[in-house]
Amino acid sequence: MDNNKYKGGGVATFVRVMLATLLACFSVNSHAVPSFARQTSLACSACHTVFPELTSFGRNFKLNGYTMVGTPQVSQEAGVGSGGVSVDMGTPLSAMVQIGMTHLAKAEDGTQNNDVQFPQQISLFYAGRFSEEMGAFAQLTYDQPSATTGIDNVDIRYARSITLADKPVTYGVTVNNNPTVQDLWNSLPAWGYPFVASGSAPAPAASPIIGRLGQDVAGIGAYTLWNNLVYAELSFYRSSHQGQVKPDTTTDNIQGSSPYARLAWQYGADNGDNLMLGLTGMRVNYYRAATGGVTGPVDTFEDRVVDAQYEHPIHQNSLVLHASFTHEGQTLNASDLFTGATGFNPTLKTAKVDGSYHYGNRATATLAYWNTKGDSGDYSLVYGDGTAGSYVGSPDNRGWIAELAYLPWQNTKFTLQYTAYNKFDALPAGRKAADNNTTFLQAWLVW
Repeated sequence: MDNNKYKGGGVATFVRVMLATLLACFSVNSHAVPSFARQTSLACSACHTVFPELTSFGRNFKLNGYTMVGTPQVSQEAGVGSGGVSVDMGTPLSAMVQIGMTHLAKAEDGTQNNDVQFPQQISLFYAGRFSEEMGAFAQLTYDQPSATTGIDNVDIRYARSITLADKPVTYGVTVNNNPTVQDLWNSLPAWGYPFVASGSAPAPAASPIIGRLGQDVAGIGAYTLWNNLVYAELSFYRSSHQGQVKPDTTTDNIQGSSPYARLAWQYGADNGDNLMLGLTGMRVNYYRAATGGVTGPVDTFEDRVVDAQYEHPIHQNSLVLHASFTHEGQTLNASDLFTGATGFNPTLKTAKVDGSYHYGNRATATLAYWNTKGDSGDYSLVYGDGTAGSYVGSPDNRGWIAELAYLPWQNTKFTLQYTAYNKFDALPAGRKAADNNTTFLQAWLVW
């Protein structure tokens, strides 16, 4: 059966869904914005160019523990035998819904093309401050492709600001479940481009481990920003699997704790230009379930990242550029034992660059490119479980993304995205990289 013959009907269905959503949104009052905006009494555009991309003000809000307020507080000074209190009078809750449609250049065998996900995701957020020096961003998500509800990104912060040798210093502690989710910029995996993606389109398997640990670890770290110029952080992560009491022999587990280090230099010019140059490193020693889970040999991954971000205002508009290069060294002692390979210790190199032109806060055009290249070999445990999803061969993948986003309101975004593949790892027989070229339409609403 040729699934492509349903293309017209699928597109028409999606258009009707989008129009219905659009009409429904007209009934939403203009003050219906997320809880951070309600807490600060500021529009979404104060912290975001196009969500989730942060402005310099948004980065400072995050750095200081999500604690800035612009609304009345319930407060009381600490007294004898009693602690103080300062909490927002509003409820720091927000919600999000994403609706998506995916069209592949060629349908995968045994599947119907033009997949509609309604919803793709629904999320509930606690986003706000606990006290004058502590706040959180915490997300609970229902995901249609997996039909599961679970903890998504979480970042809990304690932060203070002081003056040291006549220089401003902000320091704090972060507890989070995704390396780089605590980062202030949009050039590392957790908040890096693409900000939206299909939940059903095939995606390359090979990627650096620094971007593959989200919601499967728990970490704590300390950070500081000196003189609004130099940012430094050191964190440590342990395995923390959802739906499992403790790490055991049925799962891959981090040996001990994995260190994560971040160093960045930023500069803000008088004309509004902002530049960041950064270095990031992470080392992960992994016990593999197939070779013991909590004992035995380990696979070691060492990621070193160089990244940059540049923002340039153009009247009421802006140009934003991100770039990163990740070098990952892999020592696969556990995988070699499972596969019978000897001395297969590959490297994986990933380069990414994207540029966006923001037309005020109304529309955005983005072009992005990535290239992942590694040594050929048996990656059965590295990117699969030894059976389904694994492959033997090259991890190389490369492609382009072109995207248009439109925001009729600051808390509503409609996206048209096209992804073109020049290379695609783990292709089944008879399928080309270009067969996975993806057209993706999405409606994203937050309130």
